[in-house]
Amino acid sequence: MVDALGARLERSVAVDDRRLRLLAHSAHRGEADAARVGSIMNRSVPAELAAHVAAQGAADATGLFTVTARPEFGMAVERFGMPIRYDG
Repeated sequence: MVDALGARLERSVAVDDRRLRLLAHSAHRGEADAARVGSIMNRSVPAELAAHVAAQGAADATGLFTVTARPEFGMAVERFGMPIRYDG
């Protein structure tokens, strides 16, 4: 499903749990920044990056949201997020 979504969006797709531990990812499109590589290799992100994503609204989002780039955390480009929720 993740690969199919990535192909449809023509973007890389990652599915993380609420603590940003990587659950699944699609093939990467284009150059991967350090945050993406670290997430794939470690299946998690540093606490500072997780806090930045949460501050961008990830924890409370009900729809599409944007996570601004943070080069100091290895995130060279902005990301788009969409919550996947089950039973709250």
